[in-house]
Amino acid sequence: MKKLVISLAGLMTLLIGSHVIADPTLQKGTKDLSLVGSPDFTGPSGDTLSLDIGFGLFVRDNFIVRGTLSHAVQEDIAPGNADYRATEYNLVGEYHFDFGWSTVPYIGADLGWRRSKFGSIREDGFIYGPRLGIKYFLDDNIAIDVSISYKFSGNDVFVSDFEIENKKILFGFGLRYMF
Repeated sequence: MKKLVISLAGLMTLLIGSHVIADPTLQKGTKDLSLVGSPDFTGPSGDTLSLDIGFGLFVRDNFIVRGTLSHAVQEDIAPGNADYRATEYNLVGEYHFDFGWSTVPYIGADLGWRRSKFGSIREDGFIYGPRLGIKYFLDDNIAIDVSISYKFSGNDVFVSDFEIENKKILFGFGLRYMF
């Protein structure tokens, strides 16, 4: 975990320092399609892969509201087909700090619902939490997105290393397309 945080901080620092010529599309009315993955191959209870797809709209300059659908699978935690699965529906708000660079940091918040399932056990819960990220624009409307989210719930809907919890830190890496 510590190595992942250090690697993520190093990547963000590298991206902040670079200046590729791009004029990020962050104006009111711009639409956003996103595909973000969140792998975790370090858990002793198996490999986890989470994939988010989303659609958003900049409702003001630099501020986007986005709906996302996430699905997570944690494999090899029990014999047979008893893998852990979770589905999330989120409403995400993000404010982008446009400094005129090709690298754009942002802060945001998630609100949503998570359904977790392991065999016959099912747990649902409202989720919420802050997010922090950075987009590196390859072109005016295509960006690499790196983010970290800290999610909370009133119920134990997150599974980490044989434990059920009501909070979790998630790292994401993906692409965004603005049009």
